[in-house]
Amino acid sequence: MFRKSWVLALGLALVPAVSIAQEQVKKGEMSNINTYPDCTLVAGNLVANCRFDTSDFTGWMQGGDPSFQNVISGCGHSGSFCASMGSVSYNGTLTQSIATTGPSCSLSFWLGNSGQPSHFGVQWNAHQVMDLYYIPNLVIPANYTQFSVSGLPGGGAAYVTFEFYNPPAFIQFTDVVVTCP
Repeated sequence: MFRKSWVLALGLALVPAVSIAQEQVKKGEMSNINTYPDCTLVAGNLVANCRFDTSDFTGWMQGGDPSFQNVISGCGHSGSFCASMGSVSYNGTLTQSIATTGPSCSLSFWLGNSGQPSHFGVQWNAHQVMDLYYIPNLVIPANYTQFSVSGLPGGGAAYVTFEFYNPPAFIQFTDVVVTCP
């Protein structure tokens, strides 16, 4: 079932679900709650290299437009590193395969942005669960904002894909957590 997108005053676009099962998934909740301040300390976090502490993309598969996809130091939310993504022609992607352990999963991550236009999207098993357009400038590195999605279907292998597009500058991304209690 397709519906039109809703646009929030902040310029974030929330994309509706594409199936009845996916309609139960929350779409891109922006949160200032410090629920997961450090992904390495979250019991049951299923994401490998969750804050890019290896100083590279170990555990992640890069795709899409590879221009300006880097892991850099000095920008981490809770650690020393972050993914700094500034694809210019079309979306760049980072994907990780996750062995989910329960019937329902939650996803959380921290995001910083500078520059417009910008786009950040999240797919869970090829279903779009979040789409953010013209992301407000979230001052990097001091003021990352936490985003979360809950109610994601679990119970087997899952793929989480993050999409990035920011031709004039960069989106910085870190502290990724997936739990399936």
